[in-house]
Amino acid sequence: MGNSWAISLVCRSTITTYPRIARLYCSNLTTVEKLQESNSYDPKIVPANAIVNIIVKCSCGDSHVSKDYGLFITYPLCTDQNLVTVANEFNVPQKLLEDYILKQILALDRRSTTAG
Repeated sequence: MGNSWAISLVCRSTITTYPRIARLYCSNLTTVEKLQESNSYDPKIVPANAIVNIIVKCSCGDSHVSKDYGLFITYPLCTDQNLVTVANEFNVPQKLLEDYILKQILALDRRSTTAG
């Protein structure tokens, strides 16, 4: 399961690569293979300002998260976005996003302290 976004890359250099896009622009929420499946650029030569379709991995279904939140999608934030803009774009209360993120952080923290 995944979600797709078409983004316009604005790079400082004239070209970038799929590995760089996956690692730096998308924080490894996608793979080089997924970028190749959904785009026609040479993986080693993606022009500056190219429109690149990005399929991100969905992290829905975490059993540690309350069912009260319903289904959430993975949504990578652009540099000009924050919780307020995302809440407005999807017409959800900002507090709901804040509470969900806080519970995720606390759950991850509990799991990492009990695993060690």
